[in-house]
Amino acid sequence: MKLFKLAFFGATLAQRNNKSPRPGNKNGSPKYEPDEQAVVYGDPHFMVTGDTGERICFDFNPELGSHINLLSDPKTNLHVSGIISDEMIKGKTFIHEIQFMSPEGGNLRFNPDGVFVRSFSLKETMQYDYKEPIRFMDILFTEHRNADGTREKITVEIDNGPKFLIKAKQVRGSMSFGIEDTIGLSDKTKGILGSFIHEGAFHVLDLHTVGENGEQTAVVISQDLELSATKHDFHRNHDCWTIPEEEIAVLFTKE
Repeated sequence: MKLFKLAFFGATLAQRNNKSPRPGNKNGSPKYEPDEQAVVYGDPHFMVTGDTGERICFDFNPELGSHINLLSDPKTNLHVSGIISDEMIKGKTFIHEIQFMSPEGGNLRFNPDGVFVRSFSLKETMQYDYKEPIRFMDILFTEHRNADGTREKITVEIDNGPKFLIKAKQVRGSMSFGIEDTIGLSDKTKGILGSFIHEGAFHVLDLHTVGENGEQTAVVISQDLELSATKHDFHRNHDCWTIPEEEIAVLFTKE
């Protein structure tokens, strides 16, 4: 039975991309932008660019070993989750693995050790050209390599749907995840990143006042809640409206 499963996975993944051009956006989500519209990186830090161009940032530190909902669309049944590492590194928590569940039921896991289908490592069970897109059901991913052969990044696309970017930090064993194209996602999309990416998901009201440390202040309105924010460098990202972690936690509890 195990041999049959491996043969099935290999045959499916060997298919190459014959997709038709991506359709126009009809679900009320923002238009595609060249840069990542929403991203999580580091220990972990979150940054989202709204449809007006305003950026909001926040930290969110879940429990060790927990699963966090990065994006979940009930209309398309696309789910992307992050798995937090079991141990802290220098007192910090990181996302160790990104897991996809696609509309057709495809389940792929990406971590610093490679790409996995359930418990099977694709690298160990089959040979394929890293330069070519690899298909698994309705998930298409491409591994981009550096000149020395190490993995630079992985792009992931869902048929007639969104596009994502994944990177791994081998030294820390951490993963970053970005949303490059929101096409096909509905306005019902939820999750730590998903809640902010559809049109009108949040609005920033600049109060034109200065906080205690000299930063600009604003109110971010999302899901009928008012969240305080200050504009300053957020982990080397300039001019980002930063929301305190305790207020973001209230927003996610509301979901």
